[in-house]
Amino acid sequence: MGIFIQKWGNSNAIRIPKNILMTANMSENDEVSMTATENEIVIRKEKRHRTFSERMNGYEGKYVVEELDSSSVGMERFW
Repeated sequence: MGIFIQKWGNSNAIRIPKNILMTANMSENDEVSMTATENEIVIRKEKRHRTFSERMNGYEGKYVVEELDSSSVGMERFW
């Protein structure tokens, strides 16, 4: 199966077959990044969720445990 670069408005486009997207664990509307070198274009799926370590990277505050009010506010039943 030939895949061709085609004109799309003022840009160019490539249609990616469904089986290739499935193999890459990608789907429509996924955010991706692209890099290029000579004779090669690489498309990578962007991470949507950062790990806890990544989220805390650069945090310089002190963690303070706060009390949690677990009293009833309605008709809750605890048993």
